[in-house]
Amino acid sequence: MTVSQGAQFSKITEVVVGWSGVRRFLRGGDAGQIVPVVIPKDGRRYGWLFLLGIALYLLGVAIFSGSVGFGILVGLAASLFVVPVGIHAAWNWSPSDARPPSPLTAGLVAALREDVATGDVVYSDPETSYRIAAEAPVYIAAAPPGHVADTDANRPYERRSASRRFFRTGDLAITRAARAGWLVVDRDRFEPALRLRAAYSDRRFTLYRLGTPAQ
Repeated sequence: MTVSQGAQFSKITEVVVGWSGVRRFLRGGDAGQIVPVVIPKDGRRYGWLFLLGIALYLLGVAIFSGSVGFGILVGLAASLFVVPVGIHAAWNWSPSDARPPSPLTAGLVAALREDVATGDVVYSDPETSYRIAAEAPVYIAAAPPGHVADTDANRPYERRSASRRFFRTGDLAITRAARAGWLVVDRDRFEPALRLRAAYSDRRFTLYRLGTPAQ
């Protein structure tokens, strides 16, 4: 059996990595090799097992002794187990890479409050729209489905799909169908091809008044 010179064996491997590296290996592989299996490695020390053992011991003593200090021992046992876990969680907490925080800029909020009339419809992506609704007395055309009742009138999933289609294509027919008079674009996330004049712009957001083409 012969194999052509251009043929190669499948580059598939598995790696053991800390939790923080799981996303990187699943997406990008390891030095050119495909990594379909990533085994998370817990880098914590084992001191918590010692504390857990003490907590279980005190709990057992409290239960079987029937002493007056039952409540105190139970509370101490629970504290020995819960407090270190809580401290570890707080110490190692970090925002999710999948959904980084994206607050509106002060300038955009001021523009929405000063230039956009109360009750006007502002079009944007669901996450930005949700924040806009919290900052200005306007209507929005889309919001994260988890924050909206899934009714025939609201159609949150349909509106989210329309928003994704708009920011992919820049089709203004979508904003007209939503009866939007204004558009906010988060340029860190989207770059729709638009020939509109900006009413406001900063390092991240651009506010357009729909129906005003660029000169």
